[in-house]
Amino acid sequence: MAFLGFANLFAMRSNLSVGIVAMVNSSKLIRSEASIPYKHVINRGPCVSASSNSGASGEQCSIPEDIDDSSGDHPGDLNWSSREQGLVLGAFFYGYIATQIPGGILAEKIGGKWLFGLGTFCTAVLTLLTPLAARAGIPYVITVRVLEGLGEGVTFPAMHALIAKWLPIKEKGQLAAFIWAGGQAGTVISLPISGVLADELGWDWIFYVFGSLGCIWFVFWCFLVYEEPSSHPRISQEERTYIRENIPASNPKEQRKFPPLLKIMTSWPVIALIVAHMGENWGFNTLLTQTPTYLNNIQHFSLKTNGFLSALPYLLMWLFSIPMGFLADFMISKKGFSIVFVRKFFNSIAFFGPTLGLIWLAFVRCDRTLAVVALSLSVGLNGAVYSGFQVNHTDLSPNYAATLMGITNFFANICGFVTPYVAGAITDQNQTIEAWRTVFLISSGFYAFCNIIYLLLGSGSLQSWNDVPRNNEIVRET
Repeated sequence: MAFLGFANLFAMRSNLSVGIVAMVNSSKLIRSEASIPYKHVINRGPCVSASSNSGASGEQCSIPEDIDDSSGDHPGDLNWSSREQGLVLGAFFYGYIATQIPGGILAEKIGGKWLFGLGTFCTAVLTLLTPLAARAGIPYVITVRVLEGLGEGVTFPAMHALIAKWLPIKEKGQLAAFIWAGGQAGTVISLPISGVLADELGWDWIFYVFGSLGCIWFVFWCFLVYEEPSSHPRISQEERTYIRENIPASNPKEQRKFPPLLKIMTSWPVIALIVAHMGENWGFNTLLTQTPTYLNNIQHFSLKTNGFLSALPYLLMWLFSIPMGFLADFMISKKGFSIVFVRKFFNSIAFFGPTLGLIWLAFVRCDRTLAVVALSLSVGLNGAVYSGFQVNHTDLSPNYAATLMGITNFFANICGFVTPYVAGAITDQNQTIEAWRTVFLISSGFYAFCNIIYLLLGSGSLQSWNDVPRNNEIVRET
């Protein structure tokens, strides 16, 4: 159910990335953002020179011979500029960051089940309202997206609270990777289906379908999920004992003190987590929100093809993340590698892989095949992140894992609303290869820099401020 919950959340978060391609009148956008005649922009040949209204110049990809000239021309209802699209795509994260830290503290006090469930349900209801808000105007759709972010913001901290209670340490990598991989599964499902729904039924149905699925999921979550093993009526006493004896030491929520925020915020391992999380969100959200626009405006893929190709990298990420989780647990439990080594090893795959992939993507120019391969490499290798920093919060402090996730996700998701705005500002009235090269190189640099910081400062040790009796420890390392 946790896997399906994240699938729903990421489907509702990412469907706007494809939806906005169908919502916006792209032919008017292209004409308004390039000073040369449109027919000149699509002149046959690999690339053509172009100049923008702002005075910038560069290359644009011509439409290939084997597709219709209008393949990238979607007469949507809305006339939003690239900058306005960036604001709409980033609005979600304004609300999302606001509930991160409160959500973490609340999850540790009342538990994660209802916080995660209600956060997902609120997001689903607001998704159903998105078409109405979009047609009412940009201020209204931005408001709805901010409110969606407020609801969804509590879900990651809430899940960390549940993981700390349910996942034995020697199985944490594979099980946590499976749970987080639900997000990629949702993206894989959402992007192609969104393209088909928009093309066949209209873009409104993207939001009606996924909003309805989120509401249905919530009903099952209410009746099938329990806060902790001791309250679950359908697991054996043997399983309860196994879980209790194989999770890091934690205090009952009734005995848990208010999080020691000063000690947490001045802890070098936590600072490393914050930096790593910021690097992940800058790169990941750039690709998540901008890939459909790049494939449409630069590589000129049709709406249906755009949806499927946008989903392909996340399918690879999903498939890659599962064996990486098993391998991480095998390295810890069978081969004796330290937790800190395993976290840094997999985080390096997850960050340095996209670093190279994005550099490659920045220089493929109009080679559509290489663009898809580079995108797939960048996102696919990032699947190792679920065995890297993403699960490191529970290593440092099972008592305050939800608060830690809230803190790191708060800072990380500042990037969530900055990245679409930055990409929109760079490409506004400048839909050229050079502009998108700048977008991808910035993301590549963030990945590399942030992982270097994590390698230098990251830890796998249970922290002293976790406030756990020493005689109940499971893992210690230096």
